This record gives sequence, structure tokens and C-alpha cells, in this order.
Amino acid sequence: MTISIADLKKKQSFLDKIKTKIDQTSSGGNRDPRFWAPTFDKETGGGAVIRFLPSADLNEVPFVEYITHYFKGPTGQSYSEKSLVSIGQPDPLADLNRRLYATGIQSNKDQASAQKRRKKFIANILVVKDNANPDNNGKVFLYEFGPAIWGKMEGVMFPQLPGEEPIDVFNPFEGANFFIKIKPQALGTNIVPNYADSHFGAEPTEIKGDIETIINQTHSIKEFVAPDKFKSYDELCKRLIEVLGYTTGTGLETIIGYKFKNPELLEIALTHTSYANESRTPVKHNERLEFLGDSVLQIVSADYLFHAYADRPEGDLTRIRASLVSEGALFQFAQEIDLGEYLRLGRGEERCGGRTRPSVVSDAFEALIAALYLDGGMDVARSFILPFITEGKHAEADYKTRLQEIVQQNPEERLSYVVEQESGPDHDKHFVVAVRFNSDRVARGEGRSKKAAEQCAAKEALKLLGVIKEK
Repeated sequence: MTISIADLKKKQSFLDKIKTKIDQTSSGGNRDPRFWAPTFDKETGGGAVIRFLPSADLNEVPFVEYITHYFKGPTGQSYSEKSLVSIGQPDPLADLNRRLYATGIQSNKDQASAQKRRKKFIANILVVKDNANPDNNGKVFLYEFGPAIWGKMEGVMFPQLPGEEPIDVFNPFEGANFFIKIKPQALGTNIVPNYADSHFGAEPTEIKGDIETIINQTHSIKEFVAPDKFKSYDELCKRLIEVLGYTTGTGLETIIGYKFKNPELLEIALTHTSYANESRTPVKHNERLEFLGDSVLQIVSADYLFHAYADRPEGDLTRIRASLVSEGALFQFAQEIDLGEYLRLGRGEERCGGRTRPSVVSDAFEALIAALYLDGGMDVARSFILPFITEGKHAEADYKTRLQEIVQQNPEERLSYVVEQESGPDHDKHFVVAVRFNSDRVARGEGRSKKAAEQCAAKEALKLLGVIKEK
């Protein structure tokens, strides 16, 4: 499409397009001959003068932005990939970083910080003056730049001080030259470019030269936001695993605090039958592990209850254990470690919400128990299970139910639980809950979750009522 001077002058401002673009994400591409970059000398720095241009389509936002990750993993390999977050899709590294932060463990948070995402931009430019490469003068290129330069652009396009007039830096008639000044800066053992002294000309000016010819040399930037230019989630995940030396489900290993000697066991535990059925190659799924995990869970929970409730009859122990190993309880446990997010599901099961389906997730929880048992033995399985069943979670079918049964004997009594205090970070919450009969506070309980605190409060109320003995 040929752009005329009349078209350019009719297009009065690009600021409206830019404003709606800010905070959105897209993607850029690898360097090719269409791209220009200023020459940077680690001793003397560098510099150039450029002019930002509109895109080949005047109705488009004149730039694209994308998110990238670059870091070196413990394997010595580098991870340099465009993030799917750029086009609004889930990204494996973004998911891993979120889980690492959620653990609250400082070493995990440090790792996530080192793997943080970086934003870059691509726009058309006219090279006004390139002292290092004078042959580039007067030519149109694509230019990839970072937040430092973008900050300079935002500062003049959307000034914050009263009386300052905005400059439409992409406008060939009312924009301004951009003076790139690069200083060498030490960053650890490396010398990196610093763009802090770069700036726009004080006053808007018209581009010198044949503007119509210049604009018609600009490149389309649509290709850099096309979804087919991005690697798939699975491709990125495979590369990430290679760089980090991880096995499938390593993020989960971080959360549960156990690294598998045989990673295949974890992979099988996380594989739903729907995934295996849709796979073109034979894939093991988790049904057999689920069977074994159920038995291990039964043994561990029975052993715990037998010793923890030495004065309780068999009927009570059976009832409590049933609550511990119910689908609802296992689903609750699985949610605490974000298990659903790690599952390998078929496309149909994925679309139907399999990651949050209690039957699917609770079965995977039992399969995970079996995988831990086979990989590390009963002690490893027990250490994984016990924190879930010893924080009062089973008491919902014990203390709370027993208290409810008592209160129901008096139709005029109304039982309720009220959160009186909530503190601590998301990964380590602390709750104080009061149990009330009508409006009267009877007892209080504390716990790491609302349910645990409610169970504790119910237990204290039962003590006051003389239903259970003080311990």
C-alpha cells in the first residue's frame, strides 16, 4: 500500500493509538537485516540520532511490544525465548515463577527473580545520523529497544508537568529527533549499555527529506504479533526443562519438598487417562498408581488416628478416617499444592475443566502418594501425608459435626463461625475464628486456614460443654 503526504497529514496524531496500546503485550522477532542497532563500544560507549516512524499501516499502533526471558540455567545452557504471555496465553516459565514465589522460600524466590521477564519494543525508525556506520544515514529500519528508551518516549508523549505539550514522536511532521547516548556501565563482571542520557529534541520538527518516500519504506510490524511466531507451551516447557535440568513436575517437587530419583514415576502420577488416550505414542497413565496410593493413604491415616485417639472406639476412628480419605478432603489437600495445574490432560478433559474437577484431582493426589511411596518408601509417603491430616482438616467430620449435632438438639440455638483475625502472607496465613451460639461467643480457635481454625474452635467448645476431656 502506498502512503501519500495527504494520508499522512490527514492522520493528525498517533497518540490515541499508542495510549490504548500501553500495558498490552505482543511479540517481537529475532534480528534480521531489517533491524538496526546502535554500535556500542565497551570503553567509549556509542551514540546516534534517529527518528521514530509510523508503521506501514497508518491505522495501526506504530510499535509492538513483547516479553522475553533470558537467563543461564544450572546446566550451563541459556534460556532465550519469547513468552506466550505476550499474546495473552499461559507460559511455562511464568507459571513456574509464580509457584516459586508462592512457596515463600527465599532460595525459590531468588531463582524466580533471576528468571524474571523483560519487556522489549519494536518500531520503524529513520537513521538520521550513525557516526559508526554512515552508510545507514537516511535509511529506514526496524529498531528493537527496551524499557529505558520507552520511558523516554512516554515522558514526552504523555508529560506529567503542567504546561508541557505532548510530542507525538511517531509523527513525521510534529515529532522530534531522538538522540541516543550510550555510556558503558559495569554490571557485575559485565559492561552493559546505559541509555540514561538519551533524549528527544526540545522542539517538534518535521523530518528532513522526501517524507513520502521515507514512509513508504517502512516495514509492517503485524508479523511480530502473529501467534504462529511463538513456540507452543509444550515446546517452551521442554526447553525450560533442558535448561534447568528439571524433570516433568519440578515445580511441584519444589512445593512438596521432594525430588524424585525416578522422574518417570511423577510423570505417570500426573498423567490422566484422557492424555494417554489421545497420545499418538504409548503413554502410561495414573490409574494403577491411584489404586496403590489409596492403600498407602489408608494405612498412614489409620496408623495416625490409632495413636492420636487412643481413647476413641473403632466406630469413631472409622468415621474420621472416612472423612480424611474422601474425595472432598483429597481435593482440598490437592488444591493446597496446586496439583491440578501440573496434570497432563487430554484436550477434551482440559476444555471441560479437568484441572478443577474434584474426581480428577483427588485421584491424581492418590497417584502422587503412590509415586512418593515407590520412589522413597513409606517414610517419604508418610511425611507427605501427615501435614495434611494433622492440621485439623479431618475435624470437619469430627469436632464440627459433633458440635453441630449437639446444637441441633435445641431448635432455638444457632451455630456460626466468625473470623476475628487474619494475618500473615498468602503462603503462611494465620486465622483466629470464634464459634458462636446465637450472638454469644463460646470459644476461639486458631489455624493456618479458616477450616483448621473452625475445627479448633469447635474442639474448644466441646471441651467447655464437657463432651471431650481436656488434654
